[in-house]
Amino acid sequence: MNAALLLTAVAALAGGALLGMLWQRGRGQSALARKEAQLAETQAQLREQKAAEQARDESRRAVNEQFQQQLKTLARDALSQSQKDFLNLAQQSFEKARGESSADLEKRQQAIEA
Repeated sequence: MNAALLLTAVAALAGGALLGMLWQRGRGQSALARKEAQLAETQAQLREQKAAEQARDESRRAVNEQFQQQLKTLARDALSQSQKDFLNLAQQSFEKARGESSADLEKRQQAIEA
């Protein structure tokens, strides 16, 4: 009977060890599956973040281009107005100088005739 009891005990230990190994293996596989799921989720989040960053960059480029165009337009308008103002001022100065020259010439002619 001792041999049968010993054989039963060894079989129970072997069965317990086998069950423990199977349980541990299943647990390891489920941990691996969880890690793979986490990796896939993290990769998806990274793709979303990259797409959002690209969209922000495109938006930033578009805003920058629009700003540059507006700045060029303002500079062109300011230069055009400056040129007009300068020409008007030059014309006024020329008209004034011509009027003064005409008056001076008229005085000289009167002085010569007199």
